Amino acid sequence: MGTIQHSSLTTTDLHEPKGVSTATVDHIYLADGLGSGAWVKQKSHIGGYVSFDSSTPAYSLATGGTSDVVINPTFVGVHAENFTAQTSPNDRFRYDGTPDVHAFVNFNCSMKQSSGGTIDVEFVVYKNGVAQEGSRVVRSATSGAWGNVSLDFDIIMSTNDYLEFFTKTPGGAATILFAQAYAAVQATAGL
Repeated sequence: MGTIQHSSLTTTDLHEPKGVSTATVDHIYLADGLGSGAWVKQKSHIGGYVSFDSSTPAYSLATGGTSDVVINPTFVGVHAENFTAQTSPNDRFRYDGTPDVHAFVNFNCSMKQSSGGTIDVEFVVYKNGVAQEGSRVVRSATSGAWGNVSLDFDIIMSTNDYLEFFTKTPGGAATILFAQAYAAVQATAGL
């Protein structure tokens, strides 16, 4: 019997990929480049919010001026797949999946300064305790008007990497009031 090329097999002779009988729903086969691979969750995500309250406000944070200060509210309504929302030592999102992922990070909030004149407020994503170059945004804040901030960033994450959100007011110390905040990470297996 001669050699039959897999590419010339008809539909009825084709077979499912190796390991498909034990693969879990929503998993894909991810090749490792070494002639093998594994079934992994295709998409991972986490998100949570700080409930809206513009009169109390929902969250306030005193900044020290020139140093980044962690934004540390308690996120609620957290939904997660392959991520864990941690509260110690700070609010952070930890990636628990096994393959490296390409993650899209979003943080948004409504904020203002508690008192005083206009001051610049910076926001930045930290990964594993390090500010991520290219993720920093700035907005001027006053005591009389709420303003929106949106920070979007993409990053590669490995098992146990964690993300935190920080702020600072380089023009001097201030108290920043938040009417709401939302943070989310959406990640896809394979780089």
